Amino acid sequence: MYKSEMASWYGTDIFMEKYSEKEKIGGYLSYTQNETSTCIFYSKDEKPKVLGTISFDTDFKVETAKTDFGPKGTDRK
Repeated sequence: MYKSEMASWYGTDIFMEKYSEKEKIGGYLSYTQNETSTCIFYSKDEKPKVLGTISFDTDFKVETAKTDFGPKGTDRK
């Protein structure tokens, strides 16, 4: 739970700094898998799309966080 909260905290800071269309944000969710913690932001569309993803190693250094901002559908596998 701690890692998920850290991903949410730092991920939100990074996303809000870099994403300009804030009116499109519907929400976010965070999870940890293996050694990577990820925060995903999605749109408020009827069929939400992923707006951006921020991933962290175990150290949660903002400088080394991996970001992916781009249009993605909900049908991703």
